[in-house]
Amino acid sequence: MREPNSKLSHPEIVVFDENPDPADQERLLALLDEDNRRKSGIVDQSDIAILLRDPQTAEVVGGLWAEDDYAWVFIKYLVVPEQWRGIGLGARMLEHAEMIARARGRVGLWLNTFDFQSRGFYEKVGFAAFGRLEGTNEHDGQTFLCKRF
Repeated sequence: MREPNSKLSHPEIVVFDENPDPADQERLLALLDEDNRRKSGIVDQSDIAILLRDPQTAEVVGGLWAEDDYAWVFIKYLVVPEQWRGIGLGARMLEHAEMIARARGRVGLWLNTFDFQSRGFYEKVGFAAFGRLEGTNEHDGQTFLCKRF
């Protein structure tokens, strides 16, 4: 969908509500990173991947994926297969993420978790809630947690 712009004195607005081009997302992120770098001097580094691999096949069966988020590291995904929960894998992956974040000079880690996921686990390993989005009858709410160093 294109918003009418007969004078073309400013950029046109183009809306994609399905299947936006990943290259456009990369371009937006590059523009934002450059603006942030110019104003703050902070440069985001590459993503962090801490993977769980099946010992027989080397297939990725879980792990942690994180990204620099200004002065923090955002834990985007943390997946521990059900059969391997409760043996410390999640806590160990978070410890590795914390070591990397500290080495990068970051303030701490943050993440969000849905009501049906693992808020108690994150609190047990030192995260504290700082925000909440309530759910509806059809959708679970989510809690935002951080661990400041």
